[in-house]
Order: sequence, then structure tokens, then C-alpha cells
Amino acid sequence: MRRRFKYWLLAGAILALSLLLWLAPHWAMDPTGGGVSLLSDEAWQQLTENAQPADDGVPLCWNGVELPCSEGIYRLSQSLDEEGLTGQLTSAAGDLSAQASAWADWADLIEDGQILQVAAKRGGRVVLYQLQISGLPILSITGDELYPKDDPLDESSSIDEGSGSLVLLEPDQNTVFTSQMEWSLRGHSTYWSPKHNYHLKLTKANGNKRNASLLGMRSDEDWLLYSLSTDPSRAKEMTCITLWNELAAQTEWDYPTCEMEYVEVYINGSYAGLYGLASPVDKKSLNLPENGKLYKWRTAYLPYMDIAEALDTHTERTWGDEQAVKLLWPKKVQAGDWTPLKNYAIAFLYEQADDWDEALSLIDLRNQIDSALFTQFTCGADNFLTNRMYAQFEPEGALYRVPWDLNYSLGDASSSYDWLDLRRTLLPDHEIDTLWRLNPEEMTELLAQRWSELRAGLFTPEHVEELLRKNAELLHWSGAYEREYALWGENDGVVTHVSSSGGKPTLRSALDLEETVDFIYERTEFLDEAMTQYTPPERYWNYWMEGLES
Repeated sequence: MRRRFKYWLLAGAILALSLLLWLAPHWAMDPTGGGVSLLSDEAWQQLTENAQPADDGVPLCWNGVELPCSEGIYRLSQSLDEEGLTGQLTSAAGDLSAQASAWADWADLIEDGQILQVAAKRGGRVVLYQLQISGLPILSITGDELYPKDDPLDESSSIDEGSGSLVLLEPDQNTVFTSQMEWSLRGHSTYWSPKHNYHLKLTKANGNKRNASLLGMRSDEDWLLYSLSTDPSRAKEMTCITLWNELAAQTEWDYPTCEMEYVEVYINGSYAGLYGLASPVDKKSLNLPENGKLYKWRTAYLPYMDIAEALDTHTERTWGDEQAVKLLWPKKVQAGDWTPLKNYAIAFLYEQADDWDEALSLIDLRNQIDSALFTQFTCGADNFLTNRMYAQFEPEGALYRVPWDLNYSLGDASSSYDWLDLRRTLLPDHEIDTLWRLNPEEMTELLAQRWSELRAGLFTPEHVEELLRKNAELLHWSGAYEREYALWGENDGVVTHVSSSGGKPTLRSALDLEETVDFIYERTEFLDEAMTQYTPPERYWNYWMEGLES
């Protein structure tokens, strides 16, 4: 009896195993917990044999929020550090399934930008969605259409600010951030570029400001979208931001510039490309006290000296043509708030300082030297005079330089620089050159000493190359660079723009990744020689500087 029972038990086990083996190819698996069941090739073919395209009115959602969709393809953001789907993918059209073999190589399908199919089944009806996965966060904006004011290409367009809402998919945190917002076009020479830069201000439903931390950056209401469109590699600005912030973290006298993270952006249902989402340099980022001051110097076209001398009584938040200079803090301007910048500008930017000790009382010399050497090392062609912040932390205290807007760096520049070999060209620096004129022996020694210290640490071409390649690899592995290039790749990825006066598009001088790597090695070799015995360069640039004699 016992032996017969054992035979029946063995036979039952064999039958059960056979059934399992027969059913396995037809089973649905959901190993990721992402809401999508993965099917064998045979099961997928049977499921989708009579499937129809999904209805636009029944979207694909991730963690409960509708995914951006452009040209019938939904985009999902996923972490490159994970293997397989994270978060919950859902649709009101039914339970979701996909072909397991198409999802097998997770890294390749993201890097190659493969278009995947996802089936939704309810009852006997099956519909198919097209899905592409990005390895970067995705920012989807729905809002008023914006156009540059006095656009030479469209004289009827003049709305450059509006309102709307945004959705940010943050795959590393497996979260979705949503908010109301106000937004506007920003930029100076790139204001008329077809790939715009934007300023975003987060708001609550009642219109009040809203502070939030995005992508691990500090909490704020103000956010910037950098188009990165003057750089074929899209890696230079991030590299320079990282390098300066690394330096600021090592000293007590240098202050950080913005934070930035890469995102892919969709605007009103259309793919807009690869952007840098950045927090601005402001009172909060600098930990500026209430009685501190922050000035934004954005243009090389200086107001005349007689205007500078009248700044003691200036009560507007901007100074000069086209808002050449702006007082960012305090918000309410009182007479005297411009005086620190007036004294600084006359002493250094107009080079009127005639006393060494008096000049030193206006600045922190260590900060000035670091700022100047950083600009020389990165070849900040748009930062030797323009695109700086000046911060004062106490009344009658020194002004500190903080760089920002670092896109024209590491060999990239406007076409007006084409006649110069930037690999072997010293950029003028009004502060350093003024101080050198007052005390050449000491400044030469200080510059050589600090250059040697920085070269032993952060300022090596190997480190810059490492940062560049790390950023470039992220953009390629995420699939974002190829999508960006497909959209904006004309002229080798440099987006041209029309100047405010109209006319032909302005072309830019720009280097690709390998050219940039060669550039930084050659420029560093040149600077190693130049900094041993610094001598201010010739004034190539005086035609830009009103109020200065050539």
C-alpha cells in the first residue's frame, strides 16, 4: 500500500512538473514590480495579434501622472543605476504587458533610444502604446506660448512671459513633482535663439510663491533652464560649474556658483531637447545676510564714467543700457545701495585705482586671484568682464567675485574671437591687471604661487577631461544626446540665432568633445609658462569698453 502511494505521488509530481514546463512560456512575469507583465515571444504574439493603436485620450501614466507624449511616443524617465522598471506604469485602458525579449538589455535600450511597445488589455480589447525610456529626469511644461519681444523673424510676436504648470519625473527618487508656475524667456545674446533659455518661478494654486527642492538641489522658487545650445558636446558648462564649485568647497574666500542637473524638456507636448535645470546664484545660495548686497554684471558695454559717479543716488534696480547691471539684493533699493559697486567699478573696471592699499580695501585678494585664474584656465571668453556676480557680506566690506553663465568656456566663443588663438591667449582681467599695475612684483609672485598650488590640485587637464567625459557619457548612456542632436544637430549641434537687429544668423565658434580635450591640454601648457611671469595682455577688447581709452 505504501509503495503504491509513493508511485502515485511520484506520478503526480511528474505530471505537475510537465504542466509547469508547458505553461512557462505563456506566463506573464512582473519581476520589476513596475506594473508591466513581461511575456514570452509566443505569448506576446498571441496577445497583440489583433491589437489596435492606443487612443490619445487614454494616456500612459507613471506613478499616477500622465507621461509626456510627442508624435505618438510616450517618454518615461528611469534611473541608469537600476536594472529594470521602477515606479508604477499604468493605463486606464487595462493591464499592461510587454515582450520580455525586447526589454532584456536594459542599458542598450535606453542608450539606443529604442521604441518599445506596451500592450494594455481590458476584456477582449488590446491596445498598443509606443514608449521610449530616458536615463535623465524629464521636465514637461504646459503653459502660455512665449516669443521674444521685437523678434526680427516675427514682428507680431511680443509675449515673452506667461504662466502654466510643470511635471518633473525624478527617477532616482522614484517620484513625480508637479507645480503651477510662471515662466519667461531669458538670456542676452541668446534671447533670440530658436532654442530658448527660460526662467521658471514655482507658484501655489493661489499664485503665491512656492519653494521646492528639485533633483536634489536646494529648495527655491526660482529655477533656470539653460539651453546649452552653444556647445556641441553639451558638457562644457556642467564641467565648469562643477570645477568652480569644487574650488569654492576648498576655500573660505570663494563662493559657489549655481547648481545644475541635466533634464530632457517637453513644452506643450513637443520635445524641446536637452537642458540644464539650474538654481540661480542669489541671496540664498550665498547665505547673504540681510544687510548684504548682490550685483549682477551681465554686459561688456559699460556705462560712461559720469554715470558711474552718479550711482550714489541711484534708486533703480538696474543700471545702464539693456539692464547692463542689476541689483539682486536688496529687493527694495535705497540711496547708497549702489555705492559699493560704484567704488569698485571706478577702481577696477575703469582702472582708475592709484593706490595699492586703497584698492585692496575693496576686495578679497585671494578671491580675485582664484576667480582670475579660473577664468584663464577654463578660457572663459564670456567671463573676463561680463557674466559675474559681485557679493558684499557686510557694510563697507569687500566685494567678492562669483562666476556664472559659463557656456562660452573651454574653447567655445562667439565668432568675434575667431581671429585669436585661444589656446595661447591671455584674457584681460581688469581687477588683476589693475592690481598688477599698482604692484607688479607682488602680483606676479602671488599669481605664480597660487597657480602652482591650483595646478597641484584641481586645475589639471586630466581632471577637466575626466569631468568632460563623465558628463558626455551620461548624456550618451541616457539616450538624451542623440535625441538632442536629432532635433538641434544642424551646424554640428550649435544652435544659431538672429541678433536683435535682425539680419543673418550669428554663427558660433565651438569645439566638439575631442577638440575640447586637446584644447585644455594645450592651453594648460601655455598657461604654465605664462603664469611664471605674468604680464597683462594687450588690450584687444577696448572697442567694447566705453569710457576707457584705447
